[in-house]
Amino acid sequence: MAVISFSNGKQYTYFISSGMLGFDGEGATVVHKIIRKILLKAKIYDPTLVAETTKTITFHPIDGPKKIKPIRGGWWNDYGLDNPGLNNFIMYYGKKIKWKENLIISIAGKDRDEMRVIVRAITARFPNLLALEYNASCPNCSTTRVGANEVIKRCELIKETSPRTDVIVKVGAKSNNYAIITKGTKGLVKAFRINSVPVEGGGAISGKLAQEVNWRILNELLEASSTPVIAPSIWDYEDMKKVLKMGAAGIDFGSVSMIHHLRPWGPAIPYLWAKKHKGEQDRKDWEMKACARSK
Repeated sequence: MAVISFSNGKQYTYFISSGMLGFDGEGATVVHKIIRKILLKAKIYDPTLVAETTKTITFHPIDGPKKIKPIRGGWWNDYGLDNPGLNNFIMYYGKKIKWKENLIISIAGKDRDEMRVIVRAITARFPNLLALEYNASCPNCSTTRVGANEVIKRCELIKETSPRTDVIVKVGAKSNNYAIITKGTKGLVKAFRINSVPVEGGGAISGKLAQEVNWRILNELLEASSTPVIAPSIWDYEDMKKVLKMGAAGIDFGSVSMIHHLRPWGPAIPYLWAKKHKGEQDRKDWEMKACARSK
């Protein structure tokens, strides 16, 4: 079964994208937070199955655009890197997430100096975090998008600043040469992720509508490097099987978490699908072992 192994000994196949669970991994909206608590109590959620990601944190607070709407087969958003900034993030959310071991904290900076300060502060405050995600490709915030060589330099900086911290790099349709990035980050990066797809007129699309572009990027990354890739744009259960067959090492649940998000089971989709898929894989593994023993 596809899996990504992290330095803290944890292994994950299933991930929840930045933005879906807010800044504390508890939910992007008040409704999500309440539903999550109810489903955790009812043991419908199994958070040990899924690696969760915070919204992206920058050095200074950003009051960015906050537009999002459903479209057929996905979502359109013009949601910039709206966040409270590094100091406020640590102050407001520090106690709540300090000891989470399945949490990925997403970061971005306008230059290397900002990145260095962010990495030092976050790794000192959250010693148990699973990984840092370097968001190098937000489609609605041009200051995060830099050339391939600069992406490599920033990955080197993260590892120099915190050698024991695993790094995930989030690239996108506007990222520069993937071959250069994958070659230059070999040995530095634990995995690649792929962002939503920018569209003419502004904003970006995710979900089924983004699959043509994002799965092409997935293929390019897989062909260019042995570094694991977490597949994006999952919109139904069958998509999970498709991307794993393509060679993805992980599955990213993004805007699919927003389907019927006001209904009780909406935010639970990633957890329910992950649980079902893991159960199928466990059964297949058992059957294979049983067959091997019978020979």
